[in-house]
Amino acid sequence: KIESKMDIRIVYLPPVTVVSSHYIGENPEDVSGDRLADFIKEMNLPSIKPDFRVYGFNNPSPQEGQEHYGYEFWATIPKDVTIPTPLEKKEFSGGLYAAHCIKMGDFHEWGMFFEQIKNSNEYEIDWREPNGMGGSLEEHINAFSVYTGAVPGFTQLDLLIPIKRKIQD
Repeated sequence: KIESKMDIRIVYLPPVTVVSSHYIGENPEDVSGDRLADFIKEMNLPSIKPDFRVYGFNNPSPQEGQEHYGYEFWATIPKDVTIPTPLEKKEFSGGLYAAHCIKMGDFHEWGMFFEQIKNSNEYEIDWREPNGMGGSLEEHINAFSVYTGAVPGFTQLDLLIPIKRKIQD
């Protein structure tokens, strides 16, 4: 656990195969999210992989003077699933992450979360793939219930920052 004013957990995300829905343009979260939702429904992913997880991240991140940015959603899938275009199959190497849970919409907490990790005596940010947010991800919590209709939508996210232990002198 990182000494912090925030609730920060250390988690390991295992390597997984994912389906990627990526879109750059107007409303990229909606477009890429709708494509992913259609895939999950058509594949009946909750039945074939009830432990599936959903991640998202800016790719590329919004920039001043840039009209559009991108957003990429991932859902974990079995390795042998065939993926229709424009979706892609990717391998995610996983790794060690600092995690902080927020209510949907509380994205302003990213800044304070990054500051807490930067000030950690034990861990440092481990910038890595996917490059859209330097390896940082947003995990949409309770994907199974959302995509099976048991709950109306995502209400919380884990913000995930890739980390590694600092080398102690």
